Amino acid sequence: MFDREALYIRLPIPLQNVACSLEGWRIQNSRFGKSFRKFLRDAERRSFLTEDETRQYRDNRLYQQWFTKHRVKRKALPTYHDY
Repeated sequence: MFDREALYIRLPIPLQNVACSLEGWRIQNSRFGKSFRKFLRDAERRSFLTEDETRQYRDNRLYQQWFTKHRVKRKALPTYHDY
């Protein structure tokens, strides 16, 4: 197993500084990289949706994420109108 900390301790100080910068860049990129920018852009667009558009977006996302995963057809679900 590769031990980054053991390697870091053996590095000269200037290379430790470089290693810290690289690790900081890696963390920053993983948190705020391409996927984050897309997520943020989509969220900003949704902030201008009407109430009905927001409800439709929510229902579609719920269907895509949960019902599709569990193979439930939307029409197969009973609603309060059915009772």
